[in-house]
Amino acid sequence: MSDTIFLFGTLRYLPLLNLVAGRDLTTSLGAAALEDHAINTVAGADYPCLVHAKGERAEGLCLRSADTGVRDRLAFYEACFGYVLETVTLANGEIADVFRPLKEPKSYAVWDLEAWSTRWGDIALEAASEVMSRFGKEAPEEVGTRFGPIRIRAASKLRAMAEVEREGAGAARPVAAVKKQSRGYDRFFAVDDLVLSHTSFDGQRELEVERAVFLMADAVTVLPYDPQRDKVLLIEQFRAGIFARGDRYSLSLEPIAGRMDPGETPEDTAHREAQEEAGVSFARLEFISRYYPSPGGTSEYLTSYVGIADLPDSIAGISGVAEEGEDIKSHVLSFEALMSLVSGGRNANGPLVLSALWLAQNRSRLRMLANAGA
Repeated sequence: MSDTIFLFGTLRYLPLLNLVAGRDLTTSLGAAALEDHAINTVAGADYPCLVHAKGERAEGLCLRSADTGVRDRLAFYEACFGYVLETVTLANGEIADVFRPLKEPKSYAVWDLEAWSTRWGDIALEAASEVMSRFGKEAPEEVGTRFGPIRIRAASKLRAMAEVEREGAGAARPVAAVKKQSRGYDRFFAVDDLVLSHTSFDGQRELEVERAVFLMADAVTVLPYDPQRDKVLLIEQFRAGIFARGDRYSLSLEPIAGRMDPGETPEDTAHREAQEEAGVSFARLEFISRYYPSPGGTSEYLTSYVGIADLPDSIAGISGVAEEGEDIKSHVLSFEALMSLVSGGRNANGPLVLSALWLAQNRSRLRMLANAGA
């Protein structure tokens, strides 16, 4: 083991390195290289790997005199992704350790730090902050199994922080202060127990409240609509929340929906989920609204659309991503059948009710555009 660490990938991004290390390491860094290696992008991913490549030269940074505390924090972070320390000889003959996976992954192209940091830097920092909050509390392998949801939550938080201030009196309200926070559950979703304080509306009192918040990702819903045939497509699937309430009808009829992946726009998600869940392609998307469906207890934030599509009866069927446990049945309904379902109170899916009512208001316009060839 060496007290020098060769950094070739995302930890070359100094804000991330310093966050993970828990201190500023700028003055401990120097340029370094590893012969007969290249830094490539992992196939199907957005992060780098160090691969053997005869005659190539992998440029990176050397972290010298890394103390035990820094090494332990870096090792924890890298172990979350299955990376372990290996001793190598650098181009200048110096012995160093490097984090790399036990098995060299498939890769395809040279990885670019600047391009990665521009697209993923802020998300990586937000996600790493949550990852490192588990340092000394959980095994890195356990944290690593949750990195997907962690990164999705990070992206959701950054979107919320970047939003333009909303109109109305509520926009000027100060942010509540967190006095105490603990995580009671953390897997696919997370639950935080919070003690918060905020100033009363009259400005005379400091109020303290205890709340539990169900942390969810930003998500998108899209109701496919064929204006020529005046028909919509709904999907049907089992919903655990309905089942847990004790409802006898735990299958839900709803619009296509899915979580936004990091780096996606709402439009990207709508198109991707439509293909995955129903094999539907959209000519265009009609924006409905962005909203919190249940802000009293969940952080979920939805963007809803109506998607203009061709919907022959033959498009109905069974689909879904098997790796995600999806078992989805799609149905093509007339507009009248949709409104009967919604207005009769026979469907309890909130985004579907909202989307159907929006469609009822805009249906004539959409049909006129379709008939005009727009």
